[in-house]
Amino acid sequence: MQEQNGCHTPIDGWRDTIRRRMHEKIRAGPEQLRMIFHRYDVDQDGNLSEPEVKRLIIDTLEWAEFFLQEQKQKFLQQANEAGDPEEQRQMNVYAILIDRQMSTISQSKVEMTDVSRYVRKLDCDHDRMVSVEDFIANGNKVLVEILSSVIGNELDNLPERKVDSRKRRQ
Repeated sequence: MQEQNGCHTPIDGWRDTIRRRMHEKIRAGPEQLRMIFHRYDVDQDGNLSEPEVKRLIIDTLEWAEFFLQEQKQKFLQQANEAGDPEEQRQMNVYAILIDRQMSTISQSKVEMTDVSRYVRKLDCDHDRMVSVEDFIANGNKVLVEILSSVIGNELDNLPERKVDSRKRRQ
């Protein structure tokens, strides 16, 4: 994190908070991963097929959109509550950038045609099938990777907040 006058900038805090909350919410224990696996193993054959993995990825991206929508609402609420016009403007900019990120996610869902690389990443024993054991071993890592590949690009472009040193000394 960058520091200004020995303090972390507020945008660094928000950026890290959004990522941390998202990663905390997506991580699951072995039993939760087992339940997720069975939910997506629609044909009940004990393996996730490419269409089943695709549905899992799309649902994960839809969850990310929902999560970002919540974060956007927090920025807008802060903008409404802020007394400082500069802070209001900045919170509104953050909300707009999150909107752009949600657009990127929506587009990636539409364009998703080949999920074979995710199947390979989930398949820890390299037998070209994603079993429940494979999913328990690699599910968290792959789900976080999916989110990281589409989340954060726009968040990385959030401008740093300018801190008025006169206000800090008061």
